[in-house]
Amino acid sequence: MIELKIPRYMRDTIPILEFRNKILWVVGHKRSGYYPVSEKTKKMICFEIKEV
Repeated sequence: MIELKIPRYMRDTIPILEFRNKILWVVGHKRSGYYPVSEKTKKMICFEIKEV
């Protein structure tokens, strides 16, 4: 989150999607390159984040 220049006061409020100890998505900011989606992708899971 430091690299993304997210202010310290916001860091506890941003969801992070993690799989097998690797960060996949800092919600609303950046996706990881560990599991990219391409034309060859056969399976994927879609997530939708809603503020309540």
